[in-house]
Amino acid sequence: MNRVVTITVAAALSSMWVMQLKFGKPDPSMMCNGMLAGLVAITAPSAFVSPAGSVILGLIAGVIVVYSVFFWDNMGTKMRRALHHVK
Repeated sequence: MNRVVTITVAAALSSMWVMQLKFGKPDPSMMCNGMLAGLVAITAPSAFVSPAGSVILGLIAGVIVVYSVFFWDNMGTKMRRALHHVK
């Protein structure tokens, strides 16, 4: 249970830090996405990861989720613009 809490907190904090650095203010909804990314990241290796490893895994998951949200948001905008010109 300690690993799950550790990775959830680490992922939430890292996603909040990335938003703070990128936009100058933390985003609570992105922090929730970070928590979810931490839970997804710990699901498979939960029996084999040490507490220190779960912190590292959580930090990586929190950063990845922020950039993936912006990537897919940008791709959706490009797709809407491309489909708008097709009639």
